[in-house]
Amino acid sequence: MNNVFHSAQKLTEYDLQLIQKYQPQIANGELKIRYNIQLKCLSFVKNLDIQKLTVEYCQFIEPKLKSKNIKELAINTCGLKNIGLRMKNLKVLNLQGNNIKQICLSGLMNVTELDISKNVRVDIIGLKNLRLTKLTMNHCDVDDLSVLIDMDSLEELNISGNTRVKLQLLRQMVQLKRLNISDNNIQNLSALESLINLEQLNISQNVSIDVSSINFFVKLSKLNAQDLELRRIQFLLDLPNLKELDLSYNCRLDYQPLQYMVQLTILKLSFCALNNIIYLNNLVNIESLDISNNNIINLEPINQLFKLTYLNVSKCNIKSCNFLRQLVNLEELDISYNPDINISVLNNLCKLKKLYLFSNNLKDISILTSLVNLEMLGLSGNKQVVIAPLQYLWKLTHLQLDDCELCEISALAPLTNLQFLNLYKNNIIYASPLQNMLKLSSLSLYCNKIQDLFTIMHHLNYDQYTLSNQLQPSNDEQWLADKMDSVHQLTSLLIKMNGKRKNNAIRVLRQNAQNVLEQLKTQDSLFVSKIVLVFNALNARQTDQ
Repeated sequence: MNNVFHSAQKLTEYDLQLIQKYQPQIANGELKIRYNIQLKCLSFVKNLDIQKLTVEYCQFIEPKLKSKNIKELAINTCGLKNIGLRMKNLKVLNLQGNNIKQICLSGLMNVTELDISKNVRVDIIGLKNLRLTKLTMNHCDVDDLSVLIDMDSLEELNISGNTRVKLQLLRQMVQLKRLNISDNNIQNLSALESLINLEQLNISQNVSIDVSSINFFVKLSKLNAQDLELRRIQFLLDLPNLKELDLSYNCRLDYQPLQYMVQLTILKLSFCALNNIIYLNNLVNIESLDISNNNIINLEPINQLFKLTYLNVSKCNIKSCNFLRQLVNLEELDISYNPDINISVLNNLCKLKKLYLFSNNLKDISILTSLVNLEMLGLSGNKQVVIAPLQYLWKLTHLQLDDCELCEISALAPLTNLQFLNLYKNNIIYASPLQNMLKLSSLSLYCNKIQDLFTIMHHLNYDQYTLSNQLQPSNDEQWLADKMDSVHQLTSLLIKMNGKRKNNAIRVLRQNAQNVLEQLKTQDSLFVSKIVLVFNALNARQTDQ
């Protein structure tokens, strides 16, 4: 049972009993429990040697928790109405997406980061006694911020999505360095003029806001100004320390002033109705550029931005990639959703580590064999792609090949460094080329026609419940009969296996058995009886581990 429970989906009460009984070692000191689990309480983690606990999409009856070890706790979207915590060493607490009306924090004196987002009209007791440095309370429908006035240690505050909020009470919080007030229906920034220490500011989605007061924030280095319906940006020239700028979703802007902002290192102009980017060729210090979702006629001005390491030009109606020839420092490139694109010049970009080519109507990808440093590659949605050249990209750790109409995947066999592999929605019959991928932690095989899935399970070494295979049967009982054949095959293999691989194989089979029962419409089938017997036997077998 050692190092098994790093991440667990669909844990049953039986599994929780196993955790409590065997007290397994937790991989990397982190335990994740998620998705539709009926938990009576979390008392079983009291003595576990874990420092970080994440619980998501579960249902609690008794949400009380005591632990002397946990330093980071996240209980998200679990429908909590109240919670009791006794955790003297807790430093990071995340309770977003619950239905909590009142939180008492008086016993959590060491907490420095708190997230209570998406808890509407929540009442927080003991907040002013904490020495918080980071507070997130977006979409809480708050209007009174008086509780924050005395929090002189607070450096980062997120109150986005609270349309009734009044900013005047923030005037005294001169120590703030990072502030998010997006989507708050704010008309002007005059109430914040005293916050001269701000370094990062998010004012996005405040349509028609008056930004004339922004020049008071002389230390500002990062500004998110998405979707403001801006027309002029001369005000940005009064921010000499600005390095990161996001102007996405502003479709009426005069972008000419950008040519004078040579200090910028990160610029985002997605969905801006751009057709000309001539003003960008002076931005010689740009390292990251996103101009996706624009119909740009000429991309050649980009070829002078030699410091670029990240570029996103997806959905730009690109046909030629000649503008990339001189961008030899690129490490991440997204040119997805350009169906007429020619990728022949990519062989010059030898430093590329991440490349995304989704839905580009690609067939021949042999040019990619020269990109020997690739670690992440996205080819999803290229329905006629020939994947044989992939066998030479040995450094790949993440590969996306979903919806490519693949029938055969033998070219993937040499890619033994893969950790993430998505083969969703293909026509794959045999998965045996994957059997030596011992580093895989996430594998998706949904919507395929796999016949040998269970026979390769004992070769693989999963840390997470991420393996999935979904057939599309024309007859429920025939489908289950095929499943039962695989069940018996794996059961016989279990006899020859031991240690962690055996436990992993048992878990995979148990999950598949549950999926079978859930998907069958008739509960009186003879096959149901058979699989229940195997399922129960495996429960007993795992208890003996």
